[in-house]
Amino acid sequence: MATTPKTTGVIHAAQLQTNFSGIEDMAIDCSNSQVFQVVVFEQTYGCWIKSVKIRKSRSYGVFFYDSLQGEMRNCTIDELLNVGSNGSGLIFQNSAGCLIEDNIIYRCFPLMEINYGSCGNVFGYNFCEDSSAFWRGRGSH
Repeated sequence: MATTPKTTGVIHAAQLQTNFSGIEDMAIDCSNSQVFQVVVFEQTYGCWIKSVKIRKSRSYGVFFYDSLQGEMRNCTIDELLNVGSNGSGLIFQNSAGCLIEDNIIYRCFPLMEINYGSCGNVFGYNFCEDSSAFWRGRGSH
């Protein structure tokens, strides 16, 4: 008589997860700051950023990391102070089911960076423009 092999599985519970929290209606000027990432959603579910203006970030304006069903709406990320690697207006890593809509990402390179298996996200109706030498076809402002 044949026996069915037992299968084992490992379940990892999220630690220090934040659910249903948001940031709304504010301006963040990083002109005199050394902060590396301005707004970070790490291990979040159903969290949002709405009507927030971020100016002169050193490296990353908004960072979604290991997050599910997040939202960024009516925000402005203006003038990233770092051009090249280790910086972007918006960065996604391992995040899914998020809605990024009606935002302005301006004078940042790269404008958006989507990495590490991020999937099922919607990036719609956003205005993105960069004037750095890294984006051909654009003049200086």
